[in-house]
Amino acid sequence: MMHLAKSITAFAACAGPTVPAMVALFGLCSYCAAESAAGFDDGMLEVDAAAAVNDKAEDFLEAEKARLAEQRREISSEILKAEAKADAAMQQQVDGASEGLNPAGLTIDVPPAPRGGELYTIQAEKVGLRSVLVSFSRRAGFDLRFDGSLDAEVLAQPITTDMRLVMLDEALDAITGMAGAQYSLGNGPDDRPEVLVRRNRPASRDELIGALKSRAADVYTKVLLNYPDDDASVNASFYLGEIHFSEGEFALAAQDYQALLRRDPRQELALPSLLKLGKCYSQLGDYGSASRAFYDYLDMAPDAGKASTALLELARAAGRAGQGKEALRAYRRLLLEYPQSENAAQALSELAGLLFEQKDFENALAQYELLRRKFPRHDERAARFSVGQCHLALENWGKAAAVFAGLLKVDKQDDIAAGCYYGFARCLDNSGTALEALEAYTGAVERFPADARAVAARARVMELYRSVGLTDKAVEYGEKSLKQTPPGAVAEAMLSFELGLALMAANSYDRALAVFEEVAQSAYDEAPRTEALLHAGDAARKLGGYDRAELLYRGALKNADAAARKRALLGLGDSYYARGEYEKASLAYQGSDPAEVN
Repeated sequence: MMHLAKSITAFAACAGPTVPAMVALFGLCSYCAAESAAGFDDGMLEVDAAAAVNDKAEDFLEAEKARLAEQRREISSEILKAEAKADAAMQQQVDGASEGLNPAGLTIDVPPAPRGGELYTIQAEKVGLRSVLVSFSRRAGFDLRFDGSLDAEVLAQPITTDMRLVMLDEALDAITGMAGAQYSLGNGPDDRPEVLVRRNRPASRDELIGALKSRAADVYTKVLLNYPDDDASVNASFYLGEIHFSEGEFALAAQDYQALLRRDPRQELALPSLLKLGKCYSQLGDYGSASRAFYDYLDMAPDAGKASTALLELARAAGRAGQGKEALRAYRRLLLEYPQSENAAQALSELAGLLFEQKDFENALAQYELLRRKFPRHDERAARFSVGQCHLALENWGKAAAVFAGLLKVDKQDDIAAGCYYGFARCLDNSGTALEALEAYTGAVERFPADARAVAARARVMELYRSVGLTDKAVEYGEKSLKQTPPGAVAEAMLSFELGLALMAANSYDRALAVFEEVAQSAYDEAPRTEALLHAGDAARKLGGYDRAELLYRGALKNADAAARKRALLGLGDSYYARGEYEKASLAYQGSDPAEVN
């Protein structure tokens, strides 16, 4: 049997004194059912008579063919009996409810349908699923089949519902869904509509929420289309906007909120619509429209809580749009006019964060410290970490280290802990000994190897090993780091560059040359490429390859700044001098490229 997948929409109406019709939701879902049939291969065993060597062999083969044919008939008969038994059992499930057709507590009517298509009214009070479906199938004229996955408990599940003027698929979806079942609507053998009911698979939380939102959106859309002048359309616009907003469809949500505001800007949903409209514009990057919506909201806001919410959203919208001064003004207005509001602590925290982004570290530090004093319960751990970050940016190494060390007393594995580990290492790097910094950096990398700061920390470890003369350790650590670091042009170039320097310090010039040339070829920017070419030239010169060194230094000259040009010419001078080309060496030492002079 071929089944048809059908999208389901919700529509229902009931009479009222001022509202001609209201819509009820019974769901939107699509299902397809697939049937499989088992067949038996009826092909006959063919025997090549020519292979028989005598009559006795032929008689034996004929007898074997007859035996196999009889066995096949017996098996086919058993299959037919089993199918007939299953069909009878399934039909018994259907017929068994016939005696309960239209039982007490169940009413199914087919009122006139002015808009075309049959609409049904189904009222049930604790009536079993099977009885409801059988009665409905008789009334609506469709064939009904129950899948073997349904057990007696599901079929007897009591249904209580009051559905008015619903379509066939809407009613089926609601009825089966109440009992934990689902249906597929298709065509039977005689082309009559056929409904297959089967056990529903457990839906995930996201699927359930998505289905509910989809059904609700269909209902609200139908209200707006069919009753645009009714009061119900105001609510429909707002809640349709809420659905679109929750799904991140901000342009559609803005249209919904605007429709409500055009309809009646004074009704009670106008205020939350204005706030959400401003948020939509903010997400869409339209700061001008967002700010107008928020200021309109401020003019209408009846209390401090709602006004502070608008100011907070206004500040955020300005921040997203790069309007730093406007954002600061909105945050400060909120804190000045509504210092005790529910949004004050969050506003102060975001104000401090914005100042930090603007590199106003002194004022950011002052605001974070004020936040900790005034709102000690507002994410105290994050506020302490931010204080440490400000001290770090201001190079207050001792104060920053004290903050980070204090936070690390509580063992956690999150972003704040990672920031404390790497921040503490930086403090020791700038105020302690190289060995202390080495220990701190390696500890941070071991605990948080995937952190964005890990690559720079690994490079710094190699540099610190070189600074204390442990060049072999630097090389070993660099090679290990390259293997452990995920591929990436910047990360690989940074670590390879430091590995090259370690190899140079270890007098392994041949390996250093190979590393620096590879970095120069894969460098993500001209500056590191030029630096790699300079070091490659130095390595080639140390190996006595002066011609090769000259080529590398000349490559560095192509995009060199003043400092890099001076280094390249010095390297060229050394190469010329080693080859006995003293005149060229003299020009290079004086800052002139012999190739340009000639």
